[in-house]
Amino acid sequence: MIVQGKLYGVGVGPGDPELLTLKAVKVLKQVDYICVPQTGKDKESLAFSIISKEIDCAGRIIKLYFPMTYKQPDLNQAWDKAAIKMSKELKKGKDLAFITIGDPLLYSTYIYILNSLNKLLVNLRVETVPGISSINACTASCNLPLAENDENIALLSKVDENELEDIFNIFDNVVVMKLSRNYQQVYELLERMELKDNAVIISRCGLEREIHIRDLDSLKVDEIEYLSLLISKQGNCL
Repeated sequence: MIVQGKLYGVGVGPGDPELLTLKAVKVLKQVDYICVPQTGKDKESLAFSIISKEIDCAGRIIKLYFPMTYKQPDLNQAWDKAAIKMSKELKKGKDLAFITIGDPLLYSTYIYILNSLNKLLVNLRVETVPGISSINACTASCNLPLAENDENIALLSKVDENELEDIFNIFDNVVVMKLSRNYQQVYELLERMELKDNAVIISRCGLEREIHIRDLDSLKVDEIEYLSLLISKQGNCL
């Protein structure tokens, strides 16, 4: 009887290959296959580019395609299709690693793949290998404490205009991820609350052309890259 393979969810960090953890490297070297998420057949995977210089991936890659869309039916279909493809190898006793930028359990496709696989396979064996998130990498790059003493932190992905001001009033520090789709509302609020000088935007952290922007007035909405986040600290000017 074939023993079902094991799934590893491996966080590969925000972009700099030197931020790969020792555990991630160990797992990626030992698994049978590495599952690589891509947004299209001709699109390069950032997660793969991070590991490719450290890991010999020859003959061990399973490419999985996920559309860049907010349409839930399309996303569900892509997640289920990927899970079916992965489940076939797991049933053969093969160990798989699904790589993801940042941390696997923070706004990651891995979460949805794991849910789909749990529906397909009984007693799925899983180990999640944490990675350095973009939040940690960005604060380190700026030498900026994310929180100190009794400060509270809010982490936002989707901005609700009706709740945004309350969040900035309640929390000492606010991190806004997926900034390219949220920037206009956040900028207008920071301007109204006179907090623009207490915010910094970091784009492409750990990658070529990493930038830090403290003059928010110099930035237009359409200039914000996908891999960008904003950190606002009410108690400390940056």
